[in-house]
Amino acid sequence: MKINKIPARPDWQKKCEALGFYYHSIDGKYWCDEYCYELSVREVEILKKAGQELHAMYMEMAREIIESGDYLNFNFSDKLKQDIETSWADSRDTVNSLYGRFDLSYENENKAPKLLEYNADTPTTFLESSIIQAQWLSDVFPQYQQFNTLAPDLIERWRAWGRDKPIAQKVYFASLKFPDDEANTIFMMDLCMQAGFQGEFIHIDEIRYSEEQKIFTDSKGETINYCYKLYPWEWIAQEEDFENIRNHNITFIEPAWKLVLSNKAMLVHLWKKYKNHPNLLAAHFTSEEFKTEERNINTIVKKQIFSREGWNIQIIESGKVVEESLGMYSGPSIYQEYAPVAHLNERWTPTGLWMVGDKVSGLGFRDDYKKITTDTSWFAPHYVRE
Repeated sequence: MKINKIPARPDWQKKCEALGFYYHSIDGKYWCDEYCYELSVREVEILKKAGQELHAMYMEMAREIIESGDYLNFNFSDKLKQDIETSWADSRDTVNSLYGRFDLSYENENKAPKLLEYNADTPTTFLESSIIQAQWLSDVFPQYQQFNTLAPDLIERWRAWGRDKPIAQKVYFASLKFPDDEANTIFMMDLCMQAGFQGEFIHIDEIRYSEEQKIFTDSKGETINYCYKLYPWEWIAQEEDFENIRNHNITFIEPAWKLVLSNKAMLVHLWKKYKNHPNLLAAHFTSEEFKTEERNINTIVKKQIFSREGWNIQIIESGKVVEESLGMYSGPSIYQEYAPVAHLNERWTPTGLWMVGDKVSGLGFRDDYKKITTDTSWFAPHYVRE
């Protein structure tokens, strides 16, 4: 993998906005049209294989945890555990989940990709990872390929989700009032509508609960039966209406069991079950365990189990914090072996690997001059050379 400087398209902002990508310059800079990442076919195959193995391990580990009820250090309430188990049982008979994104440390084809974490509940950047970088490829490198089947795979996944649903069922799409959240949610709605459903976008705070009718509605009073939400399950569990959500017929996408996959406690459970797997990093619930069980590891990373967007992360070397990100999260943490991501042209670049159902569906690259990737880091497109 390497990074290449290229001339920016003179009208790239206008082209991005035509596809609903209005936050291309959020915080001054986000989308990078002046450079790109180049991968070989072999590298793509290495990453796809890693994604397939990681997905299989996650699903098996989730099955063991949910079916045994042993949620050690996940910090779930009893009520949330019940929702997780109910939605997991439903997943045996119907398709009730869509997608996720593995974040990996990957440097080159001579080193195995390493799992950093799994964004399985509310992954974003799928707008820029799918049609935005596909448009860029068509404009800039039409002679090359790109590992990117995200949009068509999501359409097919929505069709699979809808096979046991009423014909022309309406699905609501809800997000917070942030430009990137809104754009990703509206794009997901468009894909769902291409799959044959009705769709309506609303903000999270427009969802109402009617005590009289015992139903959830939008601000116009229409019943909400199905709702794709770009809003974490652990936040839903803190809402005043959580008990009503549990007891009434509203179905969320993603389902509650995806919270098991996205919780960083899972990284520790995976290491215990699949220790020394080439795609895993050592992970423990305390830093002391590295001194007794992983004595050759000098640099570790502290992560909050519910943290998102690179917030509240510390890189610790020989007991000292050498880099950290701030944020809103606190509470239980895990400690993970530090693995450097690709470092090209002074940029640190983790690899985002998309899953749709059981299929590895695409790549996205964010980079930064800092080692910790956050919500302000940049996004650059890629192409695959023959």
